[in-house]
Amino acid sequence: MPQENQFMPIAHLMTGSNLGNREENLQKAMEEIARRAGKVIYLSGIYVSDPWGNADQQQFLNQLVVIETGKTARELMDTCLETEKMLGRVRSNEQNSPRTIDIDILFYGNDIIEEEGLMIPHPRLHLRNFCLIPLIEVHPALVHPVFDKTVWQLYRECSDRGRVYPKDGQEL
Repeated sequence: MPQENQFMPIAHLMTGSNLGNREENLQKAMEEIARRAGKVIYLSGIYVSDPWGNADQQQFLNQLVVIETGKTARELMDTCLETEKMLGRVRSNEQNSPRTIDIDILFYGNDIIEEEGLMIPHPRLHLRNFCLIPLIEVHPALVHPVFDKTVWQLYRECSDRGRVYPKDGQEL
């Protein structure tokens, strides 16, 4: 009789909010992710970051949520989108617009996925300090499967000059 596979993929999710009670939005997103997507195994600290791509808005709070999940990458993406909607996200045609919550899949194990509406690793994470700095906190030696570089190396090469600093600390 074949044994059931006990392997559960590890996914790195970036949450962000710059509308409403930003910290509460991150907390609710993490709770919904834990309830609907998988076991939370690590949370980064909360970081304040300058808006990326559209500077004319309030700063974001961001937090990395690392989960162990039984969902496929597509199912996880659908769960993230449903959670955003449930928490009041209204999508607009304007890119990088203000939002109550944003949940992006940065990594899903070591998988490389390019499908309609789903690209993993996230196609712009290496360009964004607000993604790289929390990843460094959690797992600086994590290797990006496309670039074959650690997140620390990607951060060192990143040209993003937007401020990212711990919510309860000094600017980096």
